Amino acid sequence: MDSSDNTHENLALAWKCILEQYRKKIEDASRKEAGMNIFVMRDNLKKGIFNCQYVYIERGGAVWKKYLAFSDNAAKIGALYDHEKMYLVSVHVPDRKDPTKTVGNIRGFLYNDHSEVNFQ
Repeated sequence: MDSSDNTHENLALAWKCILEQYRKKIEDASRKEAGMNIFVMRDNLKKGIFNCQYVYIERGGAVWKKYLAFSDNAAKIGALYDHEKMYLVSVHVPDRKDPTKTVGNIRGFLYNDHSEVNFQ
């Protein structure tokens, strides 16, 4: 990663911001049904527009499979995910090298202490 590409730094900041601001919303949605909270940051720097799209997807559908497909640890997530014990979040930010794409990942957290689940 060269100095002009701060995509991964932006992803880390997005994770911090989302977990600080939306953890309650994430937990509430996750406790209702098995699925994943997805946050996709979008920007149009030429127009000065930046926004965050949020969606909750149910486990097992086509969109669920699409989001798991990009993850290196999809099989492990599928095997370990238990919506009664944990919640899943996926965060994506614009790829600075190719603004038509995003860079992101999926992480899981336990309800009881918010510790991150190791899907490696």
